[in-house]
Amino acid sequence: MNAQRYEYEYEVNSSPLGRNDFYKIWLIQSDTRLHFNDRSVYINKPAIFFSNPNVPYGYDILSEQQKGYYCVFKKEYLNILALKENAMGSPIFNADNVDIFFPEPKQLETIINIYNLLINELNTDFSFKEEVVKYYIYLLIYEGLKIQNNKALPSKNSVKRIAYQFLELLERQFPLQSPNQYLKLRMASDYASLLNIHVNSLNKAVKEITGKTTTQHISERILNEAKALLKYSGWNISDIAYALGFSYSNHFDTYFKKREGITPSEYRKINI
Repeated sequence: MNAQRYEYEYEVNSSPLGRNDFYKIWLIQSDTRLHFNDRSVYINKPAIFFSNPNVPYGYDILSEQQKGYYCVFKKEYLNILALKENAMGSPIFNADNVDIFFPEPKQLETIINIYNLLINELNTDFSFKEEVVKYYIYLLIYEGLKIQNNKALPSKNSVKRIAYQFLELLERQFPLQSPNQYLKLRMASDYASLLNIHVNSLNKAVKEITGKTTTQHISERILNEAKALLKYSGWNISDIAYALGFSYSNHFDTYFKKREGITPSEYRKINI
């Protein structure tokens, strides 16, 4: 088990997509782009990130001023089954995904205090240090659950407004004008964060008003932009893939072929 606070200046720092054999709770306080499950999330405000050994992820830290906290631990370190009984649905047990939560200022202060207590405890010689450290890890997990549960569902009067705000934000990202421009909002959770609502509330509102899911809208708009860039731009396919939020061009190939039945390069040949 390890925990650390970090703050330093550095060039853009990246970690390739990969699977770790430990759990991680990471308080991100720098502009960061996270990659997982063929998706990317742009983070530009404090966020707490829960990862587990089942899901590979990578990241690009985009700001030179890098700071935050993290703790990592193996499954054996915590009594995972006991935690699951007491906190069913805890983000750390989301085996098919990772979870990112955006704390309010008071919640952020609480999380930072817990991290500082955790790190200080690791440096003591207290006989029951390990039990105290586990307690602080549990507190971090429960803080994540609080943030998740405190996102209230919208009233009926606000459903239409939420759906239209989402559609407006989605459309604002296009068209892409340069290979150096990339999508900052690619997942439903990105839009929910910007609208300051829970992602479930966003999904419900969009589905109710449009008949399509949030993910369907995002995917269709990305696909339309991909087809336009393949037809009308001279960009390399790898540049198109990156601009559209894909970590690797082969992920873009798979995404495109699944929806169009042909690869991006085949589509470009047909439409030139």
